[in-house]
Amino acid sequence: MDYWKIIAPILIGILIYVGLGSIFVYLGTTIYDDFPTTNFTFSEYVPHSVILRNNAPFSFPFVNPAFIGYINIIDGKEQINCFVESGKGKIPCESNSIDLGYIPAGEDKNFKVYITPSNNYNFTIQINSYLNFLIKNIQTKSKSFECTYEGNNLYFCRQI
Repeated sequence: MDYWKIIAPILIGILIYVGLGSIFVYLGTTIYDDFPTTNFTFSEYVPHSVILRNNAPFSFPFVNPAFIGYINIIDGKEQINCFVESGKGKIPCESNSIDLGYIPAGEDKNFKVYITPSNNYNFTIQINSYLNFLIKNIQTKSKSFECTYEGNNLYFCRQI
């Protein structure tokens, strides 16, 4: 009996199933935030929410990658204090990712970001979302903001 005639279609079916399920989750990831669009003041005590949402129309059972959030200060890194809230308390943005775990289709999870610019510097912040596939993190979406100092301790951030 030739076992490959039985095993090959099953393996190919599993690979197609996992591939399609992964593509739906990959394409369905969306990043939302509450960064103001008018002049505002950054405060080390007032967090900004970042929300990762799984907008996939449906999910495939057993295809459940973990979602990961990451904040990166691109310009002005030396002049910005950035922390994210996690189960360990406030941790620096640059060296840590936030594991949000599995997010079912149509649901979201969020994390808090604390940003404190020093000496009124301009900076650029980038929010990234990743899917964790056991051995590899794959970036799904990215959102960047350019924040400029407007005077009187006010900043204006625009999405770029």
